[in-house]
Amino acid sequence: MPAKHVLFDAKTYKGKFPKPFDEFNCSGIEIRSIYNDTMNNTNLHPAAVKALLSYCDVMETGTKNATGEKDGEFVCGELFNADENATFTVLIKNDGKVMASTVSKPVSGLNVSQYNVGAAGRSGTAVLFTAIELFKKDPKDEFGKHFEEFYQEFKAGFTDEEKAVNIAAVLCDNMYRRVLNDSQDGGVTLEIPATGNIPQISQIAIEKGTYSPDSVLHGEFTYLKPGTRRKRKKRIAHKDFIGQYPLTERSFSDIEINMIPSLPDWYVIPTEVDNACRHLQLTTGSNYSMRNIMLRGPAGTGKTAGASAIAAGLGLPYVYLTCSANTEVFDLVGQIIPKLSKDGETVKPSDIAASLGLPDESDIMMDPVYAYEMITGISDETKTSEDCFREMLKRISEEMAAISSNGKEFEYIDTPLIQALKNGWVCELQEPTVIMQPGVLVGLNSLLDQCGGMMLPTGEKLVRHPDAVVVVTTNISYEGCRNLNQSFISRMNMILDMDEPSLSVKVQRVKNITGCTDKDLVQQLAETADKIAEFCKEMQITDGVCGMRELISWVQSAMITEDAAESSLFTIVAAATSDSDARRDIISSCLEPVFGRVA
Repeated sequence: MPAKHVLFDAKTYKGKFPKPFDEFNCSGIEIRSIYNDTMNNTNLHPAAVKALLSYCDVMETGTKNATGEKDGEFVCGELFNADENATFTVLIKNDGKVMASTVSKPVSGLNVSQYNVGAAGRSGTAVLFTAIELFKKDPKDEFGKHFEEFYQEFKAGFTDEEKAVNIAAVLCDNMYRRVLNDSQDGGVTLEIPATGNIPQISQIAIEKGTYSPDSVLHGEFTYLKPGTRRKRKKRIAHKDFIGQYPLTERSFSDIEINMIPSLPDWYVIPTEVDNACRHLQLTTGSNYSMRNIMLRGPAGTGKTAGASAIAAGLGLPYVYLTCSANTEVFDLVGQIIPKLSKDGETVKPSDIAASLGLPDESDIMMDPVYAYEMITGISDETKTSEDCFREMLKRISEEMAAISSNGKEFEYIDTPLIQALKNGWVCELQEPTVIMQPGVLVGLNSLLDQCGGMMLPTGEKLVRHPDAVVVVTTNISYEGCRNLNQSFISRMNMILDMDEPSLSVKVQRVKNITGCTDKDLVQQLAETADKIAEFCKEMQITDGVCGMRELISWVQSAMITEDAAESSLFTIVAAATSDSDARRDIISSCLEPVFGRVA
């Protein structure tokens, strides 16, 4: 845990206290938690006090808000605010991961959004409310004792101000110290990015009942209802999926027909993919057709295969574009190549922009008004970053025309993304989270909008084909990954989390892919791979990967060497980390208990 935590940032102490603490003296209390080894006075924390009061309320009334647990793996909670908007939170016990989503009322279906601590009045109360179940498990028994006293004061109406404030001070200090120093005995790990952007609980996970509790501790759940887990759906047959979700009646050229993916026999169609195709088809012709999908999840969970499968289900040609750290907006729009030049090299629009002294993506994002003036010479306080990108492409097209008029001819080459948007295909945009410049994807916003358009570097006005589908595939929490711009995320009609498959699904999938008929071997290796992944998480070994691809490679190698232990050394163990000491730890902790001594 870092020296500071977003839940207890200095500014969070400046929030408003709930009644009746808004009328109490809540600062500089000379009483501390036993976890506090400093001599600093204690200040009550507004969000923590709200969480404590909300928890007491649900204990007393038993309705509306709720807390629960599932399988001893996580605690979950639902908390409504005064506007009847709900936040549901899940805390994974073994690693302290926090997930949260909000839903506004009135609700048309279940439309969830991300919970950001510090944004739009979100103080983190919902997280602390759910975490009270973890704080109550205090090895020093301080929290439980003082919380019971707090609850009794709550029921009495807090008639003794000094007593109420002192009890609350100990509880707030207890929570603060145990979160800040989570490695100590009694520490409580709450992993939240410093940005406050808590990973979202997906709509599909909520509808499936993935995080529905099997034990309700207090209250009554509205969204994470116990027992709402859907029955496992039957496997989707290829014949019932491929080409079964056409958006419109169309004919394709021979080249386009060859670009429509065919699914291998072993491929198991995920319900997320089938669900995406249904949404894309059934919203066609509406005022707001769904055409932008994000598939999000760890490596090896089938995101790229899912994007290709979506194209197969729609019966549309499929292309892809892979992003890198140095990707610029012009790399997504196209390249300009000299015509009939023996030694001419590719010229990027960014090169022309630099020669004209135009601003780059960072300049545009930081100060779009000034950037617009740099591009056009016009000062206009209403201009946005999208206006800047539009005018910059216009300037570049004018410069190209000027170059051509001097006898130097250039031709413009569409990127796969532009080809898909022009022709009504499916384009997978791979790994945009690795892009270094946060403003790059903002340059595509106009194309991602319904009936969107953009001026290309040639001067051509591109209007998005109504059938064009953009599928964004991205990893999460990996080295080099960055948060996506919120305006880009808001243009995604569906965000589907591709979770790690269950062990039985892994075994079946690996057997289908590798052709291995030894189910017991695949089962053993899949179980061991899960142990390796869990060991790496616990030991914070983060420089490698251990997922489906690594398991597949291990099984394939074991089929060749007929020695799974030997094959592990240059497949799954080597991929998990480059550190020799860490590899030895993995071998001794995860492999040797299964295979005996591993060389």
